[in-house]
Parts: sequence; structure tokens; C-alpha cells
Amino acid sequence: MKKWFWIIFILILAGIGIFLYQTTPEKYTIEDSLPSIEAVMEDRLEQPIDIREQVKSGDRWFVLFETDKTLGMGEFVQGKNGKYAVEVIGHGSKPVRQSIIETSEGLYLLVAGKNEQQVARIDAKIEHLNYDIKLDPEAPYFLTLTPINGTQRAEATSLSFYDQNGKELELKY
Repeated sequence: MKKWFWIIFILILAGIGIFLYQTTPEKYTIEDSLPSIEAVMEDRLEQPIDIREQVKSGDRWFVLFETDKTLGMGEFVQGKNGKYAVEVIGHGSKPVRQSIIETSEGLYLLVAGKNEQQVARIDAKIEHLNYDIKLDPEAPYFLTLTPINGTQRAEATSLSFYDQNGKELELKY
């Protein structure tokens, strides 16, 4: 009986050790500074970038950047040690990017892009709800996080863009 107790005890300890090893903050190695974030993105993309906008929300840090005239987004998640790990980094030809994201502070609609048409307002529809997002039409770039109600969607149902006179603009997203 004692032999089985020790075998089970050792297996439990080994399981706890494996769990702790898998969830240790070793992957959270990026310092809490914009230059550190930028260096990691340049290393991953193997080219220089220009950070255009950035915002922190809870345990997430979102960065809008430009490289070779393509727009990109980086998302970083903060670990218990206060440092960050890469969640996703990517870039492409779309002038506007949007997604529904969850941070430790709640659920948000993230909309980011290059403001070449001087967008002043975005009307976002998610299922049956509308969200009004105000922008500075003079700003060359935008990165917004708008609190939203619970949804299972990964993106907004639709986005409509307007200039400061209320005229609808055509933008691809």
C-alpha cells in the first residue's frame, strides 16, 4: 500500500512540475518598452518598421506599424512577470484592419488603419448593435479600442466610414 502511495505521489508531483514548466513566464521576455517591442517586430519581420500608433489595454499591447508602405499590426500579451510575449505580428495591403479582441479589461472592437481619406467617424455594426467611433480626421493613422457587448464574432458585421461632413467614404477592410 505504501509503495502505491509513493508512486501516485511522485506522479502527481511530476504532473505539477510539467504544468508549471509549461506555464512559466519564460516566453514573456520582451521588456515593457516601445523600443523593445519595435526591436522584436523588426527581428521577426526581418526588416525595419515605423510605429505609427500604439495602445495598451489590460494585459495586451497593440501596435500599428508601417513597413515598405504596407500596414501591419502587432499584438503582445503581458505575463505575470510584467514582460510581454508576441501574440501575433502581420502586415499586408489592407488600409484598415479590424477584429474583436479580449483583454483582461473586457471585450473590444479594434479598428486601425491609415487615414488617407480623413475619416472622422466609423459606424460599426456587430450583430444587432451599433457602435459609433469618433476619430481625428487630421491624424494620419488611427488605432481604436471600443468596448463592446459579448459576441462570438471575430470581426464586426460591417463598418461604414464618414468624413467630418458626414459623407460616407469607401474604404476596404
